[in-house]
Amino acid sequence: MPDTAGKVATWAGLKFNPRKCATLHIDGERHEALTTQFHIQEGVPPALSEMEVYENLGIQTGYHVAQSANKSLKDKLQTRNDK
Repeated sequence: MPDTAGKVATWAGLKFNPRKCATLHIDGERHEALTTQFHIQEGVPPALSEMEVYENLGIQTGYHVAQSANKSLKDKLQTRNDK
């Protein structure tokens, strides 16, 4: 999939920044995260391990992070309103 995403991005004139990306490869049978290195548009974004999280726009994503975007946004707005 990263190869296809890279090809579509190139076709559209876009470029991935590996420093602003991360990958999470999950083995569904063994229920664990694998540290597979994926290449996308000549870059290699970091591979998240099972306990690592990636944060984008204040929303954490990872193997063990179980929250919805709506809950995250509500929490951020509540924190802002409390200040």
